[in-house]
This record gives sequence, C-alpha cells and structure tokens, in this order.
Amino acid sequence: MPAFACEPLATLTRQLVYAPAERRHRQMDRAESLYWQIEPKHHYPLEWVIVQITEYRPDRADEDVTLVGSAVRQDLLLMVDQLSASLDESADAYEPLPITLEQLCQQLQVTSKTIGRYRRKGLFARRLRFADGRRRVGFLPGSVERFLATQPRKDSSFTRLDKITRQQIISRARRIANRVNTTPFAAARHLASKYGRSTEAIRLLLIKHDQQHPDQAIFTEHTPPLTLKQQRVIHRAYHRGISVTALAKRFGKARDAIYRAINQRRAAALAELNLRYVASPTFKLPDAEEVILSGDVANVSRDDGETPTDMSRETVDRTVLEALPAYVRDLYDVPLFDAAGELAMFSRYNYLKYVAGKLRERLDRYRPRSSSLDQIETYLRRAVTIKQHLVRAYLRLVVSVARRQSLTAVGQTESLIDLVGEGNLVLLDAIETFDVGKGNRFSTYLTWALMRHFASRKRRPELLSSTDEQARTEYWPTSMNPAIAATEDAEYTRHTLAQLLDELDERERLVITRHFGLSDGVADASEPRTLAQVGEELGVTAERARQIEHQALAKLRRAASRLGVRFADAVPLSDGLGRE
Repeated sequence: MPAFACEPLATLTRQLVYAPAERRHRQMDRAESLYWQIEPKHHYPLEWVIVQITEYRPDRADEDVTLVGSAVRQDLLLMVDQLSASLDESADAYEPLPITLEQLCQQLQVTSKTIGRYRRKGLFARRLRFADGRRRVGFLPGSVERFLATQPRKDSSFTRLDKITRQQIISRARRIANRVNTTPFAAARHLASKYGRSTEAIRLLLIKHDQQHPDQAIFTEHTPPLTLKQQRVIHRAYHRGISVTALAKRFGKARDAIYRAINQRRAAALAELNLRYVASPTFKLPDAEEVILSGDVANVSRDDGETPTDMSRETVDRTVLEALPAYVRDLYDVPLFDAAGELAMFSRYNYLKYVAGKLRERLDRYRPRSSSLDQIETYLRRAVTIKQHLVRAYLRLVVSVARRQSLTAVGQTESLIDLVGEGNLVLLDAIETFDVGKGNRFSTYLTWALMRHFASRKRRPELLSSTDEQARTEYWPTSMNPAIAATEDAEYTRHTLAQLLDELDERERLVITRHFGLSDGVADASEPRTLAQVGEELGVTAERARQIEHQALAKLRRAASRLGVRFADAVPLSDGLGRE
C-alpha cells in the first residue's frame, strides 16, 4: 500500500498504536465505517475526521485544516492495517470466523492479485493469528459483504472465465499474433475491452497457455520475465550509451519492458541512499521552494574581506604547500562564504535532500514513473553540486588546522597529508550535521570539530600503551603488588585487543596494526606507519587505506559493545573515526 497522504492522519495513527487493545479494536471498526461515509471528491474538516475515529475532540484543533476525501480514504485503509498489525489477535476471537486469502480467492473466483486490487479500493483486511499459529491477512465476512455491495455490477459477478470464453480468447489472440508481430501484453490489452476482463487476467491466460502447450504456443518469441541480474545488466548497459531499442532486441522484450527494468533499478538505487538532512520548519511553507532555491549557486555571496590569518597562500610555508596535492593548493584561491552565503548554501543543501526524501517516500518501487525518478535525481544532483562547492570552500580550513597539528609531528610532510585526509572526513560529516538555524558560522563549527578530532588522535598512543594509571586502577585494586598489577594489566589489554582484532578481516587487521603500531594485540610492538605507507604495502592509495581503517574502526566499536568492553579503554580510538 502507498504511504499516508495526510500527515495529520499519519501522526494520529502513530498515537493510536499505543492505545489499549480494546480501544484500538473499536477505532478500527469506526475507521472502516467512516471510509464508506467519505465521498472522494468532497473536503472534510480534520477535527471532524478525528472525532469520528476516536470519539474525542482534540484539544488543539486547527479549524482551517480540511482534507480531500480521496486522501482520507487512502489513509483510513492504512490506519486500519497498521492498527491491526499492532495487535496480536487470534482469528478464533471473531464470530463469524474470518476468511483467509485463499478462501476468499476461491469464493470470488479471482486471483490473489485481484484481491490486492480490491484492498486498495476498500476491501478491509485484518492481520490475525490463525489455528496454525501463523499471522497472516484475514477478511471479516461483514467487510467482504460491504465491499461487494458497493461495487458496480460488472465487478460484482467475480466469475472466472469459462472454457468456451477461454478458447475464444486464445483463438483470437492466435489470429492477432499471425497478422501482427506483437507481445502477450499488447494482445491482452486489445482483447480486454472486448471480453470485459482485465488486461492482466487475459495476459496470464495467454502466457499460461503457451507454457502448458509449447507445441501450440501463440507467442513463440516471448521470453520469461527479466531476472534481477538481467535488470542490472540492462541498467548498466543503458548508462553506458546502449540504446533501448538494441537492449529490447537483445533480451527479446518490448521497449516498455526495458524502460520498466531500468526504472526499477533506478528506484532500488534511490531506496538504498541514506538521505541525511537537518530539518527546518521553513521547509514546509507553501513558498519554500521558490524562496530557498531562488538564485544560482555560483552567485552566492562570498567573503571578499581579508582572508583569516594562517589561511592564505602567502602565509603557508612553500615546502609544505608543494607537498600538498595540486587540487588542495588550488583551493587557496577559493574564497570562503560569508554568513549570508553559508545560510543560503546549507538551507538549499538540506532542502534539496528533504524534498528528494519526501518524493522517494511516494515512489512506487514496482512501477516507478520516469518523471518521478528524474525529479528525485535532479534534486540530488543539485545537492551534490552544492556539497562540492562547500568542500572546495572549506577544505582550505581543514589544511590550516591540520598544518598546526602537524608542526609537532615527526616527518611533517607525511603527517600533514594524513591529517588532511582525516580532516576531510570530518569536513564531510560536518556538512551533513551543521544546523544553520542555531546561528553559528560553519567555519567555527568545523574548526571545533577538527580540533576535537585531532585532540583525540593525539591521545591514542598514550591509551594504547596502557600507561594511564586511572584506567588501570579501575580494573585492578591499588592494594595489589604493582609489578603483578602491571603484568596482569598488560595481559588484560593484550587479550582484549586480540579478541577485537579477530573481528576484522585480513586487510582491515593489517591497516589497524600497521597504522597504530600493534602486533598480536600488543601496543607499541612496532613503529606506527602513516596511511600512505600502509596503502603502499597494500597496493592502494592512502585515501583507500583511510576508508578501510574507517570501516575497521566501526567494526571494532560494535565488537567492543557486544563483548561488554569499554571501547575507549580497549581500543582507544577517537569518536570522529569510529563513528558509523
């Protein structure tokens, strides 16, 4: 079923789920009765709808809110379904007994797909526990009778195709196929109006005939439905420039089937995206899109004043500047955004993802429209463009903070490159979590995030070597012999680290042990290496090594939680790197 069309009714449903079981049962009955009182084209006050369902008048009702009848009907179906799912009701508790899906299909002489279509048109169902102990969909006889009584006569017969009609349809389809090169769907769509049946019913009849009688098949070139693997191949080929016509010929499908497969893969890819955004009340205003998205990203106001100290090309040591990648050096010519520019950019960035998320919720995963997918992808592309502008503008600030942190490090050039890479991850995360509504500047927010991250980074060697007296005494009493306590403390650390490292695969374990100077769970057993050195050993770039480390740290944090070990003591790595 689709998502809720009216947010107030969605909120009401979430509240009703926590009501007592008896009250939820009564509210389901009232919602079903209300469904048949609603006219799809009329408008109804929200307060009146709530009273009809709950028998209570809301304390703070907005009298100006009205809901269109068709949307209310859709939401009432969803409300009953969710309330029923929240109850653990037995079918034996009803009198007369509910009807199972199989029994209803047999009674009405229709398929389960047709029952699904009837449910969207007002056939209410309940989720019940039947005699076999399994929970599944059941239909109350009263609900079935009410639905049948409201359907037009042509839908109320519910009879299967008789043998004579089936033979007539098959014969006529054969004549069509002999004259025109067509598909089962196209032939079924042509015959549906003549025989007063649904296109799907006739299509299934024709396909079933060809499967049962291959020697008398009507559509000899018809191929089975596309598999998931074939859909992925089609999607990749389409994006590589292969035409839909060529793909249709290759897979023996109509162009519509190819487009449908491409759109299904596009919808699946969108569903897997993690759309994080910082919400704002202004996003729900009627003119939000016009106000927030007005203007061009390239014309957003920039900070044309004096560049902050330690962030201009002239103030950076020449040898350090030359050690940085070319793309980082070029960023010193990109000005920062001023306060108004930051507000505009982050408002647009979060609003674009907010709208894309709302459109994705209403997307039909099984038959997605190309226009809807294009709209969502357009919003997301615009959001990516804005994020790229933000990264280019503020990566220079990352370099500035990282350079100050590297001044005390041995091997300054390599250390700076590592720090810039880690700071870049902090920058990407800060862009996702920054809230302009709090009145802070992003440059300040990012600077503090970087300082917290680098400060935690400095504490790692001390914690890994288990020299923190306070951490040791928490596990071993101070009255113990110091030598014995130190030995047992080291053994405890070694055992714990070994347990956690066992959770990693070979490549992740190598990155962690090389970067932090670990060997067999012992800290400081070898000299820590930079990520560039670790990447060279693995045959990958320093950035890829950093990504592997990030994944490994997330695994270690989960493993520490599962083992009941404090992550800060067992594997003392910073929140910035360990955050999932």
